[in-house]
Amino acid sequence: MCADEQPTAGPDDVVVVETDAARGDYDARLAELLAEAERRAELRLPFPRHHGLSPEQLGRGFRRVEVRAGPDRSWHFELTLPRSANVAAARPSAASDRPHATLASVQLDQLGSSIDVVAARRVDGDLPAWLDDWLAQVGMVPFSSRPRRTARGLMADVLATRAEAAGTMVARYVSVRPGPRTYLLILRSPAVAYRFVAREFLVAVESLAPLRAAGGQPRGGEGGAVS
Repeated sequence: MCADEQPTAGPDDVVVVETDAARGDYDARLAELLAEAERRAELRLPFPRHHGLSPEQLGRGFRRVEVRAGPDRSWHFELTLPRSANVAAARPSAASDRPHATLASVQLDQLGSSIDVVAARRVDGDLPAWLDDWLAQVGMVPFSSRPRRTARGLMADVLATRAEAAGTMVARYVSVRPGPRTYLLILRSPAVAYRFVAREFLVAVESLAPLRAAGGQPRGGEGGAVS
């Protein structure tokens, strides 16, 4: 399915369950399977669904950033990031015609931790299945997958790991569709640093929005522009 197509409700055979006991679709068996996977891997990998930060905390530690990567304004966006984050937009030529192009890369304070924002221009089939194929290609092993239904279709949300010489690398992949365009946000972090950046990543995920007016004031207070 192309990002420009009308959103659908997602395939009927996908069952969305939850490992958060506070939610109505909580699945105790799935929660236990996830806990067992953590014990086997000797990893404690939180999988928060919302950042939970107060407006005061966001105001102190975060800023609004506008990103204009490439000549196609329909892909320009804004999001909220830590004030200390270093943001680099992709070159216009790199973001203009590739099917899955990185629009921006964000370096976080925690050593080796970063966030990429990717334009998902062409997606064959549903997003969770497409993401599973992508993870297999890049050698990431899914640790937990929590697809979610939205008004704009079935979105993917996967926590994955990969063993590297320096230790375990953790990555979380979340698709968002705040308008007609589909973005994939990717958090990459060493396992020892992951819990310190998990909420910062969700602030970015929950705040991403199309850039409505080029040159206008970013929503949410002070911020900056990256081109």
